[in-house]
Amino acid sequence: MKNTRFLALTLTIFAFLIMPELFSQKSTYEIVQNNNVSNLSEYNIAMDKANFDSYRYINKRRKITFNTGVEIELLSVYELQKLNIPVDASKGRIYNKKNETTPIYRLGKNGYILAEIETKNTLKGK
Repeated sequence: MKNTRFLALTLTIFAFLIMPELFSQKSTYEIVQNNNVSNLSEYNIAMDKANFDSYRYINKRRKITFNTGVEIELLSVYELQKLNIPVDASKGRIYNKKNETTPIYRLGKNGYILAEIETKNTLKGK
């Protein structure tokens, strides 16, 4: 009887320790370049708060480059499905080089990720 209670208690504690990992966004991206930034935890916190399902490519990783030089790759919808990580596949995008923009990202004061997009002047004669 004591062994059963001990086992149940041990399994309960273990479950509480791993539950946050099961529901976090941590496994949906990889930091591929830190550019000697000392505090990457700010980027991890911001990435964990963000939902990139509608920004994610279906079969290709998407690179996010920050103004500090930090580069993060969003795992593709297919990669997440293969890893059994929940993702809304209906929001995934097909990569099309002609339609893609390459914004520079930065961390806002509130800890959110901000995108800076440069617009092109397409008016003729200007």
